[in-house]
Amino acid sequence: LGVFARDRADRWRYLNGNEIASFLTYYLTLDGAFGPRRSGVLIKTLVTTRMIQRIAEKSGCSIVPDLLVGFKYIANVLLCLEREGRYNGVHATPADLILAGEESHGVLATPLIRDKDAAGGALILCELVSQLRSKDQFLPEYLDALCLECGNFQNVARSVVMRGIRGSVLLKTMMGS
Repeated sequence: LGVFARDRADRWRYLNGNEIASFLTYYLTLDGAFGPRRSGVLIKTLVTTRMIQRIAEKSGCSIVPDLLVGFKYIANVLLCLEREGRYNGVHATPADLILAGEESHGVLATPLIRDKDAAGGALILCELVSQLRSKDQFLPEYLDALCLECGNFQNVARSVVMRGIRGSVLLKTMMGS
């Protein structure tokens, strides 16, 4: 799910995957003005912002944090919840899922699909934006207010390039370990 949103000054602002997951999670769980204030389970991967964990703590929601990267691992959590009613200390059913997200702009808002689903996240986003606009508010400022309430998390990605024979050997060693 990709988002560019206009702010109050009519400037466009790009919102990254971590920001999108954060404001969708906040809207669904903590937002007393606009959101449904759901309780249940949140799921995130290792590369997803820790803001999701902070929101879970503040809202009292359960969280499955720091899964390996990929929606197959999120789907596995839902399968375990379905079969066993628990996953690593979280007791729930798949129906308790509020949102699962990754920094790669992937969100999952229903346990029925069990893979990245921008459609569900887009519907929630449209609902949020509609409510904000009805009160002459804007998505970038909503995100800024969320950061003031829950803290701001720096999200940085970096690539490590290993060149040549030495890089190839080092990469093989790392992967083998």
